[in-house]
Amino acid sequence: MIHNMKGNIAGDKDLAYISNKIGMFRVGINYVACTQYQIPFVYLSFIVMFYIL
Repeated sequence: MIHNMKGNIAGDKDLAYISNKIGMFRVGINYVACTQYQIPFVYLSFIVMFYIL
């Protein structure tokens, strides 16, 4: 039981780390999107990212 709890905590930490990286990636995309010309590329990258995940 305790071992399983430790495994779940480690999994949650990995998930939080990944979601944090994705959050930083989204912030970066929003920052880049301010340069209007790259909005279609950003939209396409979102589609690809969600398809991979």
